Amino acid sequence: MLAAGQPGVLVWSAMSQAIIVPETLTRREGVMAAMPALAAAGWPVLARSSGGGAVPQGPGTLNLSLVLPLAPGFQIGQGYDLICDILADALLQLAITADTGAIDGAFCDGAWNITVGGRKLAGTAQRWRGGAGTVLLHAAAQVSPLPSVVWPALAALHHAAGLPDAPRPDAHTTLSDLVAETGQLVAFPAILAQTARNRLSELLAAQSDATA
Repeated sequence: MLAAGQPGVLVWSAMSQAIIVPETLTRREGVMAAMPALAAAGWPVLARSSGGGAVPQGPGTLNLSLVLPLAPGFQIGQGYDLICDILADALLQLAITADTGAIDGAFCDGAWNITVGGRKLAGTAQRWRGGAGTVLLHAAAQVSPLPSVVWPALAALHHAAGLPDAPRPDAHTTLSDLVAETGQLVAFPAILAQTARNRLSELLAAQSDATA
């Protein structure tokens, strides 16, 4: 999507589980040594080109990817505000009020976590492509609880990388923890996609008016 340089929205989940880390982390000697054991435990380590920390991915994680053209003067903070607002608006349709902020003990912690009740529900990231003048905004929300075995795997990875303070389960929440009706869980991907499409349409219309 980013390489194409065209506006678009994608809501998706991975079919198999893995721990995704910045590519630079995979070059550390300890991480390279730990990767075979982690893969054997069912959590292969895969690299991404962006920064941050280790993030588990799998069928229980719902991802939103949004590509849009960079408007003149667009700032990184505006990108994070946008992706967080979209997710918060979608959650509000399920009567869930979300905040943003760092959560002690969360994996890939940062100021732009989407949080509910003082626990991390989703993380966010972005990547810019200056030549094409586009940005990829991303959010990864936990829909169902992660398998319990991921926590020792994350702890082992943090230890191998020389990182302090392994993530804790009690620092996180999931959509299934927050809604009582199964129908709401089933409907949420479509709600999120429509919310993102609506916001993208508004942005593109505003950009078109500004250049007219």
